[in-house]
Amino acid sequence: MLVLGAANDFLIDSHELEQTARAYGTNPEIFPNMAHDMMLEAEWQRVAHRMIEWLTALKL
Repeated sequence: MLVLGAANDFLIDSHELEQTARAYGTNPEIFPNMAHDMMLEAEWQRVAHRMIEWLTALKL
């Protein structure tokens, strides 16, 4: 499971992100200087690139 979050997210705080990741046996990856709607951020490509890396590693 890939758990991604945003450092400036006021809807899902870091504690909730940690709990979600822990439930799936992984660690969250938090993107700095981003808010909840990461796909609308100026550097949304960083998030997309990380997702592509993860999917590629799984051969999906």
